Amino acid sequence: MIPMRKKSTPSSNKWLTLLFACLLLSCTVCNAATTETLKPDTITLSLTEAGTLHERIGNNKKLKIECLRLKGMLNIDDIQFIREMAGCYYDTKGHKYDGHLRYLDISGATLTNTDNKEVSIYPRDPSEYEGTPWPSAEAYINDKGTPVAIFAYLYDMEEIVLPAKLKSIGDDAFIFCRSLKSINIPESVQKIGLRAFFGCSSLKSMKLPVGITEIKSGLLSGCTNLTSIDIPYTTEEIGHNAFSKCTSLKFIELPYSLNNMGISVFYGCTALTSVTIPKNIRYISDYTFYGCTSLTSVEMPLTVTSIGRQAFYGCTALVRQDIPSNVTEIGSEAFCGCSRLIDLTIPSSIKSIGEKAFKDCNALTTLYALGASPIAITSNTFENVNKCTLYVPQGSRQEYWLKDGWGDLNRVSEFDPEALITEPVSIHVQTAGTLHNMLDSFRKYRIQNLKVTGNINDADIHTIRKMSGYIDPGAYMRYDGRLQHLDLSGATIVTDDWDFATCRLTSVALPTGLTAIPNLAFAECNELESAPIPQGVTSIGGDAFGNCHKLASITLPAGLTNLQSGAFFGCGSLTSIVIPSGVKVIEGKTFSYCTGLKSLTLQEGTTDIWDYAFTDCTLLTTITLPSTLGIICDAAFANCNSLKSIYALNPQGIGIKGKPFEEYTQSQCTLYVPEGSMYNYQCWEEWYAFNHIVEFSPTGINGVHSAAERREVERYDTSGRRLASPTKGLNIVRFNDGTTRKVMK
Repeated sequence: MIPMRKKSTPSSNKWLTLLFACLLLSCTVCNAATTETLKPDTITLSLTEAGTLHERIGNNKKLKIECLRLKGMLNIDDIQFIREMAGCYYDTKGHKYDGHLRYLDISGATLTNTDNKEVSIYPRDPSEYEGTPWPSAEAYINDKGTPVAIFAYLYDMEEIVLPAKLKSIGDDAFIFCRSLKSINIPESVQKIGLRAFFGCSSLKSMKLPVGITEIKSGLLSGCTNLTSIDIPYTTEEIGHNAFSKCTSLKFIELPYSLNNMGISVFYGCTALTSVTIPKNIRYISDYTFYGCTSLTSVEMPLTVTSIGRQAFYGCTALVRQDIPSNVTEIGSEAFCGCSRLIDLTIPSSIKSIGEKAFKDCNALTTLYALGASPIAITSNTFENVNKCTLYVPQGSRQEYWLKDGWGDLNRVSEFDPEALITEPVSIHVQTAGTLHNMLDSFRKYRIQNLKVTGNINDADIHTIRKMSGYIDPGAYMRYDGRLQHLDLSGATIVTDDWDFATCRLTSVALPTGLTAIPNLAFAECNELESAPIPQGVTSIGGDAFGNCHKLASITLPAGLTNLQSGAFFGCGSLTSIVIPSGVKVIEGKTFSYCTGLKSLTLQEGTTDIWDYAFTDCTLLTTITLPSTLGIICDAAFANCNSLKSIYALNPQGIGIKGKPFEEYTQSQCTLYVPEGSMYNYQCWEEWYAFNHIVEFSPTGINGVHSAAERREVERYDTSGRRLASPTKGLNIVRFNDGTTRKVMK
């Protein structure tokens, strides 16, 4: 029977349209079987029993799926099925499955070992990595759910999302997944095995989870596109070859927790430019920076006592390199082939230098040997170093000249290691970041007066910090620099993030074009006495001059608008400060512990004084609060026990948050308020608590009217109930002169 056709309506047309769309979608899915692969439409399956994936995906679809999300239990049989879907090799003769799986999400799955099985895995070519044989191996999931080699040699897989609760990743887990661009490592992972990501040459970044204590050998070796590695603060050890041949890696930050670095950690990292070695490292192991042809500097802490064999071999960009004063041994060929190295200082602590340690350092022109007597070296230690002058301590020239190896250098001269360079030294930096290459590695620590022009960046500023005797207790770095006076007035700082923190400069002339002083710019510069702020500066960052105990005076520029928390915290020698009208907010602790501050001027424009802004300014006797000030916060003037007079110019009263003043201040200090505004102040409990409140004319302190003789008789709440003491909220107070006031507690 044919049903009667209904007349179309707008509503029925809507449903027909929806039905047509659904039919079209179903046709699209059905027709996908006729195309080569499923485009990134993710197939999602939930397995209630491990080992059943093959039952859910038929053979005619298995090799066509591109994106797959799995939930539930997975065992090694399921993993093998996934490997086949991804086009793995199945023998040593180069035969493979024609799978197209590229994106795998098993974040909702659990890996389990149900039958103690292993599956064989095969590389594409057993000798494809620089002739190194990579034979077939076995993949499995152990009893703790740790996957071992389960995704190894899946050359075309691009993205894998691992189980969210995974605890560890086994050896060779992703070895030679050359197309792998993205891999998440869950925060639950605490261990990662040997060579886990070896040869993942498309991987660009890696973030290791907090809790990882050891980076195993070969972890990211051969990841040629890797540009960033995030190493957690829990890491204590880095194994052999961990990052070798990561040829795109330019920078890496090693955590302070690191205790040990294996052999060849950065071997062949040809893009690496600089590294700071953490304080607990004792040895720069063999081949650590072998062939790092872009390396320009390595910061080593005082804890380093040994530089291993070929540690800096072929570092052709290295121009100058500081050797810590506690190093006793330099291994054979340690700096061999550093063809741009122009000067070097060998500390007096050195007891042994290996064969060919400086062979082919043919640009070396200046060598300082600080030992009073020469140590024994071989005749090839400085092989092919033909233009070098050796500087030795006074009285030791003959002994060095007669010694094999030392006497073979071009020239031997004496010098005084303790002599200072007192005359001003001027240097123009053409390219930012190159100042360290323009200064003699030893003499730079003897300069007392330096003028720098041109463009400088954070690397140049770090060099200056070292020259001034920079100390970093956290990193256990110490430099015996003698720089005291620095003139940057003709320089341009081309980075926003810079600081001279903890250096021992006594005076600094900042760039005339400077507009902002960043956080911590001169924090803990305990010797700094003078640092005039250029007129163009509009912002001074948090703790910028914190604990500059000897800074005696500072003039804030008229255009300043941003003065951040702690900017002058602990500047105990400051005696006066004028805060410009553009600074609306005095942030927390900005002038705390300025124990020498006697004079404070807040110009019209300031609206807020925040918590602890002037805490412990113990010599401050008088303050004038501008008419624009609207609020003073908790402890703003705590322990300012010398305060005798406060002039509050806002006739509307100034709001209070917390307890800005000590009770001692309220009992000893006189509060002056504009004529006719006493009520506006006394309605705030903290102002009312001042024993001496005087009205005055803002144009002059003539004919003041004292409120000191008036005293409270009774106090009530808003319901009329008598109060025995001040209570939070609105209080109604009656005085002995018959007047009443509303007071906010």
